[in-house]
Amino acid sequence: MCGAPSRAGGWSAVSSTTSREPCRATEGAGSREPAREGARYNIAPGSARGIDSRQLKRPRRRAPQSARYDRRGTFAWSNATMHTYTSIYIHVVFATWNRYPFLDRATRPRLHGYFAGTARKLGVGAVTVGGVEDHLHFIGRFNPAIAFSPVIGQLKKSSTDWLHENFTHLGKFRWQRGFGGFSVSIDRVSSVNRYIERQEEHHRRRSFHEELDELLREHGVSIGEAGLL
Repeated sequence: MCGAPSRAGGWSAVSSTTSREPCRATEGAGSREPAREGARYNIAPGSARGIDSRQLKRPRRRAPQSARYDRRGTFAWSNATMHTYTSIYIHVVFATWNRYPFLDRATRPRLHGYFAGTARKLGVGAVTVGGVEDHLHFIGRFNPAIAFSPVIGQLKKSSTDWLHENFTHLGKFRWQRGFGGFSVSIDRVSSVNRYIERQEEHHRRRSFHEELDELLREHGVSIGEAGLL
């Protein structure tokens, strides 16, 4: 119960049942008046901060999510409403060292199968492999999360080691340095697949030099400018 000054200068009693607000001293002649809401915490009345800090729960901080990619090259945030779709098909070609005819007909089918399987393990999809005795072609759909050149380097190294282990007469086998990489639009993927699968037929009519020169000219450069041979 708080006391309040009366008109006669005395004090009147205020029942605690009608007002549960705490009393505080006011400036002046020792008078008292009900404390304002939030005064205990020195903040504005009605503010959420007027609650005892022990009653407040600190919100959990969530770690930022990282980008996710699948083997098809599709990228999406798991909690996003919009996804990103990519279609990155690349036709790759490279030759044996000094274009020496290392790869005979008995070796090529096994090499191409191993090469395609390794490419898939590295995240390349829709792989088709072909070639003849002195060079190799393949086309695949590349994952945007994986750098292109390191994948080609790993494929070269892995296939070289595999040939050395499985074919004793290929102990000196090496791939050339560098490679040619050509982007392929989705409407041409099927025709490039057929071209790679029919490599032996194509090379009955023209050499690797002529083939590579045509590929480069389609992309606006010559063999001399590209420095591939």
